Amino acid sequence: MSEAPLRFDGHVAIITGSGRGLGREYALLLSRLGAAVVTNSTTASTAETTVKEIINAGGKASAHVGSVADLINNAGGADAVDFDQAYDSQLWDMLGVHVGGSWNITQAAWPYMKRQNFGRIIMTASHMIFGGAQQSTYGAAKMAVIGMAKALAIEGK
Repeated sequence: MSEAPLRFDGHVAIITGSGRGLGREYALLLSRLGAAVVTNSTTASTAETTVKEIINAGGKASAHVGSVADLINNAGGADAVDFDQAYDSQLWDMLGVHVGGSWNITQAAWPYMKRQNFGRIIMTASHMIFGGAQQSTYGAAKMAVIGMAKALAIEGK
């Protein structure tokens, strides 16, 4: 028995942090699988580079979203800091990027997904949820993202 190939034809996929790294790879992959990709990055030049790569490979990049089928919350970063040296502001900054960013874009996409009775949301986490030296702020943010994902999975049914 052969399985149908995984395709995203007709889907609009938003990928945060898609200017480089893992987000860029997600964008290129979904484009190859047929999705029109909306890129997002903290710098316009890295997002534009990803868009050019998508188009040069024969894919579609979209600046306008009429619907959203797939959302990958990937944007973020990490700060290595000893717990006893960390400032509150470092925690709030980390939560703002990982949790706040995921919250904001997901809240914007949620009505589209509800209306069409379909949508996939991926929250990028890390093995640091299990702990790691100098990763208390990052680990806390990623655990919060996982909690949000679990709540949305239940609410979205």
